Formats: sequence, C-alpha cells, structure tokens
Amino acid sequence: MTVTAPAKVFAGRIGRIEVSATMAVAAEAAKLRAQGANLVDFGAGEPHFNTPRHIKDAAIAAQENYQAAGLVKAPC
Repeated sequence: MTVTAPAKVFAGRIGRIEVSATMAVAAEAAKLRAQGANLVDFGAGEPHFNTPRHIKDAAIAAQENYQAAGLVKAPC
C-alpha cells in the first residue's frame, strides 16, 4: 500500500487559503510593538483592561431601549 505524503495532497489547496483578517491584525500589531509602538490592540484575544463604565452604561441603555421597542432583551 502506498501512502501519499500530506504535503503533496494539500499543497494546491493550501495555496488558495487567504490569511485570516484577525491574524493579519495580530501580526501587524506584533510588528508595530516590536518597533517600539505603544498601542492598544483590539484584534484577537481579550482586552487587557476593564470596559469603561460609560460604555457599560450605554450598552445597558441600548438594551432597555430595544425592550421598550418590543424587541427581546438579551440575558445579562
């Protein structure tokens, strides 16, 4: 029985896969950080800081307004 190497089976198809936008953002952030840039990365992963209170309040207000419009309120 002959076994075909996976690299030969997938080589053509793998070349057609596009880079993930999320991974492209993460790579660019890493490159900038390596160059000494001080940045906040909103790409992949979890933020390294708490959500500001005014953002939380705005999200709660938006939920309440949707409920008043007859839409279903998301569970908190």
